Amino acid sequence: MSLKLTLITLCLWAILGASTDAKCNEQSYIDWLSIPEAEYDRAYHSITESDARPLGYRVGRYIYNQQKSLCVRVTGAKNRRIEVKVETEPAARLCVRNTVDATTGENCVVSKTFGSCEQFAVEADNSTIFEFYCTGQCSESDVTFWYRFTVCPYESYDDNELWCSNLVDDYPSSLLTIPFINTTPKKPVVRGGATTQTTFNALTLFLLILAPFYNA
Repeated sequence: MSLKLTLITLCLWAILGASTDAKCNEQSYIDWLSIPEAEYDRAYHSITESDARPLGYRVGRYIYNQQKSLCVRVTGAKNRRIEVKVETEPAARLCVRNTVDATTGENCVVSKTFGSCEQFAVEADNSTIFEFYCTGQCSESDVTFWYRFTVCPYESYDDNELWCSNLVDDYPSSLLTIPFINTTPKKPVVRGGATTQTTFNALTLFLLILAPFYNA
C-alpha cells in the first residue's frame, strides 16, 4: 500500500514540477530584439548557428528532459497586431501561447511551420509574453526551432487585417537554394573511326603506286 502511495506522490510531483518549471516569469523570459526588414540577413544558415538571424528569425530550443519552455517578452504591443512565425528543424510538434491572457488558446506547429497575426493582451508596461512549449503529443526529444515576432508599426484599427495580409510568408528554409549545374554534353564516340581513316590512307597510297603503271 505504501509503495502505491509513493508512486502516486512521485507522479504528482513530476506533473506539478513540470508545470512550475514551464511557467514564464520575470526570471525566465528573454526580450525579443527585432531587426528591420531592410537589414534582414538573406543568406541561408543552419539552425546550429545559434547567433544567426536569417530573415530576422532567432534560434530557440525546448528542452524535453527539463520540461523547460522558452519564454519571450515582446514590448510595444499595446493596440498592435503581432505576427508570430515558427519553423521547427527538423519537423516536430511545438506549441506557442500568449501567457498574459489566460483565455488564449494554444497554437501548435503540426508539421514544420506555423504563423499567426493577431492582437494580444498586454501587461501594464505594454509588453506581452509568449511561451514556446510542448504538450503530451510532442516527441520525447528536444525541439530546435526558428521563431520571429513582427509588431505592427501602428495601432490596430480598421486596417489592422490589411497589414497582416500584406506580410510575406517567409521562413529560413526558403533561403536554401539548389545550385544550377551546367553540364556540357560530350561528343558522341564514333566507333571504328580510327580503323576507317587507316583504311582510307592505305587505299590512297595503293592507288598512287599503281598510277604510273596505269598511264603506261
